[in-house]
Amino acid sequence: MTYNVADEDPGLAGDYVKLEEGGGGGDGVTICETETSSSCGGGGGGGGWWWSLWWWAKLVLVVLFVSLLGAVFFKWIGPFFMDKEIIPFIIWERETFSARTLALIIFGSVAIFPAFLLPSTPSMWVAGITFGYGYGFLLIMGSVIIGASLPYFLGSLFYRKIQVCMFAYPYCFHEVILLL
Repeated sequence: MTYNVADEDPGLAGDYVKLEEGGGGGDGVTICETETSSSCGGGGGGGGWWWSLWWWAKLVLVVLFVSLLGAVFFKWIGPFFMDKEIIPFIIWERETFSARTLALIIFGSVAIFPAFLLPSTPSMWVAGITFGYGYGFLLIMGSVIIGASLPYFLGSLFYRKIQVCMFAYPYCFHEVILLL
């Protein structure tokens, strides 16, 4: 808690008094006369530079660690997952279903999966492999158009209920919007 002493005494313009809770007085409040007082942690101003250096060093270490994990995933885990999970699923899907059924499955998965934050890329691969570049592209584009419009139409169904909740609890929705 800091306040300007110049408000009370114009002769002390520029000096600040810093109040800290803690040891010392019987009421738990320590009063520092100036900002650079060693008893209040001002200490001369050298700590800010070291703290900044330490913060940047930690940031660099975290970025290096995340980059290393990403490289390991890209090099070893990703190809293993592709070989053991995705490619056998694509082969099974192509062998099990007829072309018409496969087109409906691909259309539905590409249209609905992104609304639930699920990946639809393997379905796009199957469309390209099964139907070729031209028909696969048309199938994917049609389903992406429906898939992009689906969240809008679902949101418009609940528009009035969302508005009522926003007016009933404006503070909660304000926080949610700020978090987004």
